[in-house]
Amino acid sequence: MTTRIHVGRLLCGTAFLSSLFLFSNHVLAQDGAVQLDTISIETSLDAVSDATTKTDEKIIDTLAGTSLVTKEELKKFQFDSAGGFLAAVPGVNIQEDSDDPGVAINIRGLQDFGRVNVMIDGARQNFQRSGHNADGQFYLEPELVKQVDVVRGPVSTIYGSGAIGGVVNFETIDPADMLRHGETWASSIKGQYSINEEGKLVSAIGAVKATETVSMLANFVWRDHENYEDGGGREVENTDEELVSGLIKGVFDFGVGNQLKLSYIHKKDDYTTGLISDANQQDTETEDQTFSAKWSYNPADNDLIDLNVSGYFTSTELRQTRLETLTKTVGSLPPFGPPIPVFSQIVVTPSGSERTFEVDTIGFDIFNSSRFATGQFNHTLTYGGDYFKDDVTTSDPNGSGTLFTPSGERETYGFYIQDKLEYGDWFELIAALRYDSYELSGNGFNVEEDQLSPKVTIGVTPFKGVQFYATYAEGFRAPAVTETLQSGVHPVPPEFDIISNVNLRPETAENIEGGVNLAFDRIFNERDVFRAKAAIFRNDVDDFIEDRVVGLNPTTCFNPLLRSGCGESQYVNIANARLEGFELEATYDNKLMFVNLAYTHVRGDDLTNGQPLKSIYPDKVVATVGFRFLEDKLTVGGRWTYADAQNRVPDAVNPNDLAIDETPTPSYSLVDLFATYEVNENFSTALTLNNIFDEDFRIHRHEEKEPGFSAKLSATVRFGG
Repeated sequence: MTTRIHVGRLLCGTAFLSSLFLFSNHVLAQDGAVQLDTISIETSLDAVSDATTKTDEKIIDTLAGTSLVTKEELKKFQFDSAGGFLAAVPGVNIQEDSDDPGVAINIRGLQDFGRVNVMIDGARQNFQRSGHNADGQFYLEPELVKQVDVVRGPVSTIYGSGAIGGVVNFETIDPADMLRHGETWASSIKGQYSINEEGKLVSAIGAVKATETVSMLANFVWRDHENYEDGGGREVENTDEELVSGLIKGVFDFGVGNQLKLSYIHKKDDYTTGLISDANQQDTETEDQTFSAKWSYNPADNDLIDLNVSGYFTSTELRQTRLETLTKTVGSLPPFGPPIPVFSQIVVTPSGSERTFEVDTIGFDIFNSSRFATGQFNHTLTYGGDYFKDDVTTSDPNGSGTLFTPSGERETYGFYIQDKLEYGDWFELIAALRYDSYELSGNGFNVEEDQLSPKVTIGVTPFKGVQFYATYAEGFRAPAVTETLQSGVHPVPPEFDIISNVNLRPETAENIEGGVNLAFDRIFNERDVFRAKAAIFRNDVDDFIEDRVVGLNPTTCFNPLLRSGCGESQYVNIANARLEGFELEATYDNKLMFVNLAYTHVRGDDLTNGQPLKSIYPDKVVATVGFRFLEDKLTVGGRWTYADAQNRVPDAVNPNDLAIDETPTPSYSLVDLFATYEVNENFSTALTLNNIFDEDFRIHRHEEKEPGFSAKLSATVRFGG
């Protein structure tokens, strides 16, 4: 397999570089000066989003750390998971296990248990399963995604409880994204093949405009790939997967700003979890369903009404069957005679044992925006409420899954009001207040809590192209079912006790942030643009919740004769945790070429003991450069990613058996190349070369090393009429 990979790398790399050379020469060889018309260029920072305030505005004008990623990123880099959309977003990191297609999102050092509110078409994704993995994953096929909105920090008061890290909303494709002007139907089929993992992909889309009012879309995706090899040439076991996804969406336009969207997403994944070496492998099947409905009413003749009502139901069920019998070694001394230890194996969980983890979430969100003026001040007043309920159900008759991911319910609701005030084109004030209440129950336990969270943002534009802003915002997150009710004994050495904590207090975040937005046109010629957003922040989280192991004595705990000194693990409140950092997102585009830059710097500490927090990733810079040829039909370029070494990790509880969160990570540097070619309006192809220098590396907090060199080639054919 290694020989085939290196031959493929040579051929693909040669083809890529030859194409770049030929087309570059073609452009440079043209005689005479070319008169360039003034062209309006729209970068990703010029795109319009409602993610920050639930009112449409350009990303570059938002007074927050906001980013938007479109499907163009998928075309260039052809990533295998939805986390790929966020690879170049500042302040964001992705935790993915090589043996699990689930994705966990970390924003500014915060993740898990809803600290980042991840949504698909506005539907919350609250699935969680305890183990050697992230405590908060979602499952989504990237081919279904149209764009991703990201808001960093607890500044999005209007997006529901818990989002002290931020908000990420994946928006799926609409029929209008497929249907061109005058068409009543359209379809496309995409095929993709990749080397290293021997991956295959088929994506088929069909859209129809049934009437002037009704349009429909359906998308089916199948993926299948084998184990990959890391940069050292080692095959990483249990990285093979078969994934099937589907999307059905209906859009009903009733005119005068009256629209209803209904969508259903179904994803089913088959894979094997666990390392070959630890006899803990599980045949795993994940089934994820998301139903969502959104009605919007925005009549053109009434500025006081911009109403949005949405409801959703999500269900994620993970089913596992143990492939090998899990045993543990125990020892004893005979009552008489010489003290010769006698060891035996005890079955903990037999092979063939089944267990399930299911989280169902139902919720709704309703809000209205009213626009009016008082004197020379323009107001956009947004007010509404939201609600969601998590129902956690676990079953593990022969194991301890129900102890570590206990069944239970959590209900959360809130109300909010926000006034966005503008004075001329130089001053902006956003004042908001949110009320949250939650109730958590399970195992005969019930607790209720509520909180008020304010937000104030001031933005000033002293002269055109430069905008400064400052924000103070509070956030609130209720403890999850698992954090509160988890209990039991770790099933294999070290056999420490896991203790519930019904006295957990909610987390309260106090975020101070300052930033600058820069927007300049016609810098070097009549058609280039520069956009940049930079922010510095400090997020103080009171009663931060983190799991702690105390009293572990490796000398005695791992001794099968003694089995003492194993200590205990419990989710506890840290009185004061601080996360602070700096992030930058910038882009330059002159139509012939573009340059994008993202930089992230985050530090997080437990102020009570001076130890670093577990969830902090190292500094990272991502630079993307691209060139456009043949009237923008051909785009070629590359991306460089550098992550610094992460040595700021908490002290190990057991120095003989470092947890992944306690393991320092060396720095790494990656180079990826891409080329997309729109042959004509109905046929396109793309080539991506990842990790072209075969870097042998591990991302911080990931258990396994990442793939070495790989290449992906795809082609898409479209029909319409």
